[in-house]
Amino acid sequence: MNRLWAAGSMNRLWAAGAMKRLWMAGPVLHLWRAGPGYRLWTAQRPACPEGLPSRFGGPGNPKGAGSGAPGGRGFRPPGRRLAAVLLVGAGVLALAGCDPGPRDRQAGGPASTSTSSSDGGRACEPTRGEATSGQAERLAAADAPSTGRLGPGGEVERTAETVAAGRGGERLVVEGTVYRADCRTPLAGASVAVWQTNAAGEYGPGQGTSGERCCYLAAALRTDQRGRYRIETVKPGHYKGEAEPPPAHIHFEVQHPDATGLLTELLFEGDPRLQPGALGEVVAPTPVPGSNPSQLRARFDIVLRP
Repeated sequence: MNRLWAAGSMNRLWAAGAMKRLWMAGPVLHLWRAGPGYRLWTAQRPACPEGLPSRFGGPGNPKGAGSGAPGGRGFRPPGRRLAAVLLVGAGVLALAGCDPGPRDRQAGGPASTSTSSSDGGRACEPTRGEATSGQAERLAAADAPSTGRLGPGGEVERTAETVAAGRGGERLVVEGTVYRADCRTPLAGASVAVWQTNAAGEYGPGQGTSGERCCYLAAALRTDQRGRYRIETVKPGHYKGEAEPPPAHIHFEVQHPDATGLLTELLFEGDPRLQPGALGEVVAPTPVPGSNPSQLRARFDIVLRP
């Protein structure tokens, strides 16, 4: 069959549409599904060649082959010519319906909407957290940049001492995109307020007392025209002075006029204090090659509810 196809007769016939129409009309497809060949194929489908998309399912529907097939009512067994068509069609279907390999998350929807960031086939979901109407003091200025380094803010005055208090520890870059509920449409101009403890587990002076002030590390940004933001900070520490602190986290409050505001936390994979079902999104920072001093990087895409 391979020589016959390569010779051109069956190739031209398929391209001309006759065999394609016969295959898609239903009876041949029905026969294929009724036979042992289909059961064997579905039990162990081949992997797609790199870069070939699945015709019967995408990242959100990896199983998708074969749903909604035409019925076989009134079907009559085909003759030998039809059997030859069946063999060719089987090869085409095997290639068209193969299971796609993992895709680069950045090429499609969010990298971490439940993140984060490497599952590739996860359904579109809003980022976990609490709905919020937002607080005016945490709303970014209309002309705020989309990138920034966290530093003293809020109740903490910017001085050489307070700046230094936020500089120690493992450097971390977090970047991502804010999306509408469809997980595809970026939200330009979204306010992204961020605050956290420093590496020593302190929000600010007086940590753990009634006189605590926040924060050594904070920033308020606006996403750019493509919905993107980027922050430079340090990996936060567990609350200083607490015997049973929560997992280390970074607070995010995201607001946009066309969506419901979100208050959430960015958590870190491997944290010994991290518990299943934590209200937030978990990321696994990776080292930035060649950085000196060493630096970690994490991607945190955010999906807002309507």
